[in-house]
Amino acid sequence: PQPRPNPTTRPRLTVDLNPTVVVGLDPDYRLRQSLPAPAAEIGWRTTAIELGSWDGFRAELTCPAGGTAAPVWGTHTYTDGSSICTAAVHAGLITFEDGGRVTIEILPGLSSYEGTNRNGVRTSAVTTSEEWRGSFGFVRR
Repeated sequence: PQPRPNPTTRPRLTVDLNPTVVVGLDPDYRLRQSLPAPAAEIGWRTTAIELGSWDGFRAELTCPAGGTAAPVWGTHTYTDGSSICTAAVHAGLITFEDGGRVTIEILPGLSSYEGTNRNGVRTSAVTTSEEWRGSFGFVRR
């Protein structure tokens, strides 16, 4: 077991740009989360859950060329369990063929998400009795 940090000392945030950016500390001042480096290439099945971040966090990500569709729930605002790259195609920002760079912002969860058919991607609707755990949207340049 690791010793507990001294609560009278200030936590330090460590940043290692090769290959990840380390962000945040848990209440015990241990590393909380490692996130992809800015403009990191992600897979077509990567979701915002895997980023494990907080509301308002933005990440610039690259979807590789030659992608295939993966599940997506929502329109404009997508559940954090949705494929980031497929949602970007749905939003008209990139194509499956060419891929491309997108910026997402982590948003609070909603109680419902609309499903639509856009740019060759059909998204599913979700309605829950409570708010979904998290969402994301795209930051347009």
